[in-house]
Amino acid sequence: MAEIDVLKLSERQLDALKEVSSIGAGNAATALSQMLNRKVMMTVPHIRVVPIKDVTSFMGGPENLVAGIYTRLLGDVFGSVLLTFPRDSSFALTDILMGKKIGTTRILTGMSRSLLKETGMIVTGAFLTALSKMVKVTIIPRVPSLTLDMVGAIIDFILIDLSQEVEYAIVIEVKFVEKQTKVSGHFFLMPNPGSLKLILKAIGVEND
Repeated sequence: MAEIDVLKLSERQLDALKEVSSIGAGNAATALSQMLNRKVMMTVPHIRVVPIKDVTSFMGGPENLVAGIYTRLLGDVFGSVLLTFPRDSSFALTDILMGKKIGTTRILTGMSRSLLKETGMIVTGAFLTALSKMVKVTIIPRVPSLTLDMVGAIIDFILIDLSQEVEYAIVIEVKFVEKQTKVSGHFFLMPNPGSLKLILKAIGVEND
């Protein structure tokens, strides 16, 4: 069975994946709004495919500091997801979550780390639930971990953790909007080639 070259996904295939992502973003926004008791919106402006080897450059270089929430995937889809925010964006998101003035947070404490991790769990869960329902597959996320580290170190860890079976990342830009404040991050879906083929076949665009 030939593997799919994700670098050659058609616009229709990317649109199908973006539709799934938009549903997930909407569900995540609803859950976050309920948790915070105030309206938080999420949008998905862009979706693209990036080779794993180019992810560090895409995220600003191997020494760029980011907050990352990492989750392994089990079930019908094998791989992982990674939700990342540049350091300053993670501070701004913490301020939003804690109802503080933007610019207040300058270091991630135990409380802010806990909130970021919970937010990562909500966002990841919403995205994976939307994907699972649309493609009718079982996706089981493991307990996520949160780290503030250099991009290069995070990607190296993921490659080791996945035994380098994943070659590409589907990169979904996400924007959190609360009142006039916008915070951008990236959601990386990193399925192995067989799992990506399963997803596209289920969506009905495998042979575009």
